[in-house]
Formats: sequence, C-alpha cells, structure tokens
Amino acid sequence: MQMYWDLVGHWPNMGHHIDNLYPELLEVANAADQMGVDGFTFAEHHFNDLYVTPAPLVLAGHLGALYPQRRLIVAVIVLTLHDVRRVAGEINMTDQLTNGRLEVGFGRGGAQFELDCFGVDFSKAREIFDDRFKALQNLYSGKDVSYEGPYTSYPKLTIMPPPRQRPHPPFWFSCMRPEAAYHCGRNGHNVLSGVGRRDPQQIKEMIDAFRRGQKEAAPTDEPQRISVHQTIYVTNDKADIEEKKRINHYNYRLWSNHFFTPGTVIKGITVPIEVKETVDDVGKGVIIGEPEYCIERILELKEFGFDQINFRTDFGLNHSDTMASMDRFANDVLPHLNLKSDSPEIGSQKVAAVA
Repeated sequence: MQMYWDLVGHWPNMGHHIDNLYPELLEVANAADQMGVDGFTFAEHHFNDLYVTPAPLVLAGHLGALYPQRRLIVAVIVLTLHDVRRVAGEINMTDQLTNGRLEVGFGRGGAQFELDCFGVDFSKAREIFDDRFKALQNLYSGKDVSYEGPYTSYPKLTIMPPPRQRPHPPFWFSCMRPEAAYHCGRNGHNVLSGVGRRDPQQIKEMIDAFRRGQKEAAPTDEPQRISVHQTIYVTNDKADIEEKKRINHYNYRLWSNHFFTPGTVIKGITVPIEVKETVDDVGKGVIIGEPEYCIERILELKEFGFDQINFRTDFGLNHSDTMASMDRFANDVLPHLNLKSDSPEIGSQKVAAVA
C-alpha cells in the first residue's frame, strides 16, 4: 500500500497575505517528503480560495525538480475545460522533465461555478468529457492521427515530445459513486475515490465495487489501483479536537457550495452555505483526534483493501496547526501503520530508455 500527500492549496484566511500560499504549500510538501511518502497529489481548480491550484502541471514540474524520488499525480485535470492537443503536449513535456514520474487523473468537473466561468454547459459536462477523453486516447494511439467528434476535432498530427512513459503516463479517473468505480475497474482504469467526508462504509462500498469490476477486466501490463483521500488532524489536546471539528464543518459548508449548488464566489472568496449535516455527521468521514485514535481509524480503513491512501491536513487550518499535526503524524502515528508497498514501482516498466 502506498502513501501520498494531497496538496490542496486552500487559502482560508485573507487576513494572512495570499503571497504566503505557495511557500507554505511547499513547506507541507517538504514535511511529507521527509516522512518518506511515495508522492504527491493535487488537482485543477479555478477562480476560488477553496482550491487555489489552477495549473497543476506547473506544480508537478516544480515538485518533480525538488523531490526526484517522488511520483506526482495530477488528480485531476478537468478535461472539459481544455483543448486535448495542448493538454497532451503539456502532459508529455512534464513527464519528460520529471523523468517518467507523472500520473494523470481526469474528471469532468464537479464544480458548476468553475465550468460556468469558462462558458461550459454543466448539463453537458459528462458528454463533453467522454468525447474529449476519446480524443485524448487517440493522440496516444500512434502518429499523424486525426479525430472527429461532437465536441472535439483535429486534423492529422503528432504530439511532440512523446511522453517518457510509453504509451502514456498512468491514467486515473475520479469517481464519486460505486457504480462508476465498478465500470472503471471493468475497463482497466485506476480510480481516485472521491469520497471525502464520507463514512467508512461508503468507502468500503467504493472499493468493493472497483474490485468487482477489476475481476472482469482484461489483463493489463500495469496493476490497477484504487486510492482513497483521507483528511487527518493529529493532536495531543482533547479541547483542540472540538475546535478542529468545527473548522472541518465550516470547510464542508464551503465545499458544499461548490459541489451541491451552482456556486457563490465573491471576489474569489467562497461563501459558506447552510447544510443539514451536523458537526458530528461531517466528522464521521474525517480523522481528527489523538494519535491512538488516528492509528485505530487508519488501520480500520486499511482493512478495506485500497492500494493507496492520499492524506490531507488542509481543511482550513492555519499553517502552524497544519505543520504541528504533520509532525505528530510522522512521529506518533506513521510508525504504527506499515503503509509501505511491496509491489514494484508503478510505471517503471514503461519508462523509455534515454539514448
């Protein structure tokens, strides 16, 4: 089992100058690197303070230079927003510059506000995504290829440079529902399980559905994987637990604005909405507590049989609390988890030799 650290890019306090955002994000990355994580995950988002990561491949290239032993998963690129020819070129260039350590997830875009800002019809996002992904796959099928679809077309062309990993970096799909995870597993795809803040039983349902589909899939050279995201905060102070649960609930109100409504964002700032879920309801899907509690919860999740866990601490905390939690995680939790994988390095058999 592999461990990644999710770099969210949330900016919860405009009283703290936003020019500190990326230096502090890189401090989180450095702390995760010192823990010995297998790599980093980060997603594409636009026009809001909840996720300030509009250019994830730029971040991948930067992290790749800083941490040459870590893999880099863009989770996800919102394919409905892009010309696939440009996306393929940027993926390939990033994969070359990071020496074949890039992996790429794709999604249709779950935040209507972001798609609206780009003039993309949210009601057609699924069909646009399906067409764009077919067009992207076609670009990796050979040289001088053309494509004609309902939303995407291009004449004969060859993307240059080719990727370092052949025929392309490992692809992932973001899934929110068990049936979607099943179909991804059946079609030979890796799954990014978008089950943040869901209770453990829902995570298990996603993993079980993926495994059912995986059993029906044709054999592939690459192992199929399913990952889960898990928010965690480690503290030695019982009073601190309740405060952080309230912060997590507030963060859920912001998140719900983006993913359950058309979205209200004013001057880049996400507006919290009222939700029916209580602090305790939302708390079931996160791990906030003392080290012993965190160890117990993670080991319970581990029994579900996922291949990779992506930890995140960034749910609206100030930076000092984030770093203190990561320090406690590294010293008091991680040694008890035995998360390292015995499997061969992902993608290693597909990296082309350099002449």
